[in-house]
Amino acid sequence: MQKTKFFSLILFSSFLFAFVIADTDSAESLYTLLNSQRTSVINNFNQTSDQVYDKYNKIWKPVVETVVYKSLVCLGAITQPFYKIDIDIDRDILRKNILEEYILLDGRVKRYELWLVSDFTWLQSDILAFSGKYTPQISQFQTKQLMAISGLIQTVSDYTSQNTELISDISLKIVNIQSALDAYQSLNNDINTFQDWLSSSQKEFYNKLQNTKSVSSNILNSNLQYLTDQFVKRYKKLPWLESYLLSQKDLSLNIFNDYAQSQINQIFGVNYNQQKYSQVSEAIQQLKSQFYNWDNLNCTQILANYGDTTDRKINNILSDISMINSWLSLSQASISTWLSISAQNSAISAMSSMYIQHLNWSLQDFRDFIYQKLLELYNKYINI
Repeated sequence: MQKTKFFSLILFSSFLFAFVIADTDSAESLYTLLNSQRTSVINNFNQTSDQVYDKYNKIWKPVVETVVYKSLVCLGAITQPFYKIDIDIDRDILRKNILEEYILLDGRVKRYELWLVSDFTWLQSDILAFSGKYTPQISQFQTKQLMAISGLIQTVSDYTSQNTELISDISLKIVNIQSALDAYQSLNNDINTFQDWLSSSQKEFYNKLQNTKSVSSNILNSNLQYLTDQFVKRYKKLPWLESYLLSQKDLSLNIFNDYAQSQINQIFGVNYNQQKYSQVSEAIQQLKSQFYNWDNLNCTQILANYGDTTDRKINNILSDISMINSWLSLSQASISTWLSISAQNSAISAMSSMYIQHLNWSLQDFRDFIYQKLLELYNKYINI
């Protein structure tokens, strides 16, 4: 009897072991099949996405960047602009769906491997359907994007041919505005390049002057902060006093640093008209605030308020920028390493004295501002 039970136990164990081996092999085959399907779907998805982006970059993006396209948007001929982000959104949704489907199937294979489910054929069939399920969706994604590009290309072509004079008029206005902005950006790049060249060609002396400027600026900053802290502490019940004083402190530091840099420029024979540059900067900001909303063209303003006055403003800006560019060219040509060590030391000493004098003026102006602001706030809030 004992031998019979022992023999039966061996047979059952052998059967169970064989079943486990067989089930493990089946799970491995499902994993292999699933990963093969996933690779196929992802490769198809990536290749299709690349083709769509290639069409966008080669066919539609160049159109988007033209002044004609911007004019059509301003005129309302294109009411739903198509950008790369539109493709990105659809692509990300589709990729998310593919990934979620893969994770779902992978989880079902894991449950099968743990004997939590037993229908191998049904699971295998669902895995085989993975690729077939998403192949048409990937194709639909491609068709949708390419049709959007094709349709907009046709819209641009049709509207342009029918409204040449109108488009030409607004395009010219946009070009004029952009020419001023581009010239200003180029000027800033040239100034930065000039300063870099100046600091490298006169590196040691230039750095000494910059250090003198930095020391004076730090002293001014420390004194301004001390005055701010003292008065805020003393009059802590006055609303907004600290914000007013900190704002004025930043303004004082900026004015001092601009003045200090202009003095350094003059040491090298640079007669940079800071006032002229400030006027150009202000004019550019006014132009942007009138005809742009952040970085987008304000079409309503362009259509309604662009006129001869705007043309004159733009011409003045371009003329002033040309004047400053001439200064840069002449200054760079005239600067050389002509200063001796003794002359450098004398210049640094003179600069320090000038900075101290200007620093004292800045402090006095700040004190005057404090007392004026205190009086203003007291008069405004005394009843409260």
